[in-house]
Amino acid sequence: MSGVNFPFLAKLKRKHPDQSIEEYLMNEMRQNLKAIEDALKKNFYYEKEFNINELVSVFAGQNGIDGLFVLPFNIRIIDIITYSNVPGSSGETEFDLKYSSAFNNGSFGEFVSIFSQRPKIFTDSQAFTSLGLGTKANGTITPTMDSRFVFMNKGDRIRFDCISAMTDSKNAGIKIVYQLR
Repeated sequence: MSGVNFPFLAKLKRKHPDQSIEEYLMNEMRQNLKAIEDALKKNFYYEKEFNINELVSVFAGQNGIDGLFVLPFNIRIIDIITYSNVPGSSGETEFDLKYSSAFNNGSFGEFVSIFSQRPKIFTDSQAFTSLGLGTKANGTITPTMDSRFVFMNKGDRIRFDCISAMTDSKNAGIKIVYQLR
């Protein structure tokens, strides 16, 4: 577009004589995109939910229920919410989330619990009971997360295990609430 006059480009060139206009605009765009990325990381959260949508007792003692969650990003866990919609008639329901480090030197790490105290729900809990880290509810044991697992890396894996289950309990699971980092 020869002959077209853009006075703002001349001002940019005078303010930043050591950079071409293209370099200056690219740097500005990078800074703006970084600011947007930082705002998204700080102000948004994501959820991964593991569900048992039937009798929970069918899954007692099973590992890796409802698939394996391979982390698509580096994350920081904000909360872990355990829930049970229909309490059972006897026993207790105990869940675990187990973590394995990303593929490294030809092998994955061993699965270890991310809890120092696993969540438990008993028969005296109410219908539609839910509890997060640090919360209390009747008929439950509140989960406590091991602080080593607050930050996880892209490629790390999490699985959902059902350690034990109440008889006749239905519709239960765990939700992981996390932010990108």
